[in-house]
Amino acid sequence: MSSDCRLISWADELDSVINEFKKFVNLIEKCTKLESSELIRYFNLETKEGNQYTVSLSFSGFQIVSNNFECLESTESRGEALNKFESFSSLLNSISPQYKTLFSNQLIDELSKLEKK
Repeated sequence: MSSDCRLISWADELDSVINEFKKFVNLIEKCTKLESSELIRYFNLETKEGNQYTVSLSFSGFQIVSNNFECLESTESRGEALNKFESFSSLLNSISPQYKTLFSNQLIDELSKLEKK
């Protein structure tokens, strides 16, 4: 193992996701009732549309594990396959039309500022 190789801290990664995306959702916070580990972290998410989820973050990516806060549900009880997303942005794109609009508007604003310089 080379000295350049470092382990991913899922706690740090989750903190980054929360800070980066909090302006695009109603709520994003670490779960307090579900037990996280070095291999997986859980967090609550409420979209701008008001939909609530529990999401996991692990080496596999981001995954909605429940349509409620602080909860784990089986695939069978949810009646759907558990999709995994490589990025939190792609997960939000799949569940929140308002995220797409807010993100696009922010991008346009930032490009406009660059154009004025």
